[in-house]
Amino acid sequence: MGNTSAIKWFEGIGEYRIDWGPGYRIYLAKDGESLIVLFGGGTEPTI
Repeated sequence: MGNTSAIKWFEGIGEYRIDWGPGYRIYLAKDGESLIVLFGGGTEPTI
Protein backbone atom coordinates (compact mmCIF):
# COMPACT_ATOMS: atom_id res chain seq x y z
CA MET A 1 0.00 0.00 0.00
CA GLY A 2 3.03 2.30 0.32
CA ASN A 3 2.42 3.44 3.90
CA THR A 4 5.86 3.71 5.48
CA SER A 5 4.97 6.29 8.15
CA ALA A 6 5.64 3.83 11.01
CA ILE A 7 9.23 3.20 9.83
CA LYS A 8 11.97 5.22 11.53
CA TRP A 9 14.82 5.93 9.12
CA PHE A 10 18.45 6.51 10.14
CA GLU A 11 21.48 6.55 7.83
CA GLY A 12 19.69 4.69 5.01
CA ILE A 13 18.34 1.88 7.21
CA GLY A 14 14.73 1.73 8.35
CA GLU A 15 13.46 0.16 11.56
CA TYR A 16 9.86 -0.98 11.90
CA ARG A 17 8.76 -1.90 15.43
CA ILE A 18 5.84 -4.27 15.91
CA ASP A 19 4.04 -3.74 19.21
CA TRP A 20 3.02 -7.36 19.57
CA GLY A 21 4.82 -10.26 21.22
CA PRO A 22 8.39 -10.00 22.49
CA GLY A 23 9.51 -6.80 20.75
CA TYR A 24 9.70 -7.72 17.08
CA ARG A 25 11.72 -5.52 14.70
CA ILE A 26 12.10 -5.48 10.92
CA TYR A 27 15.09 -3.67 9.40
CA LEU A 28 14.76 -2.36 5.85
CA ALA A 29 16.71 -0.64 3.11
CA LYS A 30 15.26 1.27 0.17
CA ASP A 31 16.32 0.72 -3.45
CA GLY A 32 14.46 3.19 -5.62
CA GLU A 33 10.77 2.45 -5.05
CA SER A 34 11.43 -1.01 -3.54
CA LEU A 35 11.81 -1.88 0.15
CA ILE A 36 14.28 -4.66 0.93
CA VAL A 37 13.99 -6.63 4.18
CA LEU A 38 17.45 -6.91 5.70
CA PHE A 39 16.60 -8.63 8.97
CA GLY A 40 13.44 -9.49 10.83
CA GLY A 41 12.69 -10.91 14.26
CA GLY A 42 14.24 -10.68 17.67
CA THR A 43 13.23 -10.47 21.27
CA GLU A 44 13.85 -7.59 23.60
CA PRO A 45 14.69 -8.74 27.11
CA THR A 46 13.51 -6.52 29.93
CA ILE A 47 15.71 -5.59 32.85
